[in-house]
Amino acid sequence: MPTTSLPARLKRDGNINRIKELEKCDCSADDIKECFARGGITLVVRHGDIPLLENLDALERKALPVKTVKIYLSDRQEHAGLEPATA
Repeated sequence: MPTTSLPARLKRDGNINRIKELEKCDCSADDIKECFARGGITLVVRHGDIPLLENLDALERKALPVKTVKIYLSDRQEHAGLEPATA
């Protein structure tokens, strides 16, 4: 059974944390996909969900910076006419 390297696991775990943060801010799967795309990470969305196994390679390849999430959420709230939140 192949093992995943430590750097890949750290990226994956960090990206899963980013997904959880975005979900807590009421982001849909499409919103999350858009945020990750800003960071150069392509995610697959199926039926309003982000399937882990289909996205595993992308989640392990590159880490999405927290700063990208904060900027995305700020932009999202500006477009909705709301005050920016601190994530």
